[in-house]
Amino acid sequence: LHGDNKGLVLPPRVAPIQVVLVPVVSKNCTMTHLREYLRDLEKSLSAKAIRSTLDDAEHQTPGWKYNHWEKKGVPIRVEVGPRDLENGSLRLVRRDNGCKEDVPAGNAAERILTLLDEIQRSMLERAEAERDSNIVSVHDWPAFSSAISKKQLALAPSCSQAECEEQVGQRSKTIPTHTHTHTHTH
Repeated sequence: LHGDNKGLVLPPRVAPIQVVLVPVVSKNCTMTHLREYLRDLEKSLSAKAIRSTLDDAEHQTPGWKYNHWEKKGVPIRVEVGPRDLENGSLRLVRRDNGCKEDVPAGNAAERILTLLDEIQRSMLERAEAERDSNIVSVHDWPAFSSAISKKQLALAPSCSQAECEEQVGQRSKTIPTHTHTHTHTH
């Protein structure tokens, strides 16, 4: 839920960095021009208490930076290249679903704030749906054992006695869990 084959997928409220700003340099558009453009956005984000960082390292390509920050789970990536600079816009990319959106630079901080809330809400809804779909009501040991082996949450009655709890704990240790194995066919 909080990760995929690209790395972490962090909810905005717990992400140490909520937004990464990535300049896309070209022959006609230097890092200096892009850095100035992005510093203004960085100030606007900071004023709204949005945790951001500008990745202006010149020894890495934009693609390398995208991959690097995706692995770390930063919720929003801001891309700015020469066309964006000319148009007074920038591109927002969501980490949770990969959706891209071009926005005017003047409205960017407000849109990012809204987008962070949308991502937080979306991730919470997905997590709750995943949790709820894995809760199973059980009333006997075979059903309990089956649920646990499938890594589900077993909602079971309790006798409220320490001995019962100890017995269930001991018996539960012997339940094998199913693991997903991937087979490749060619």
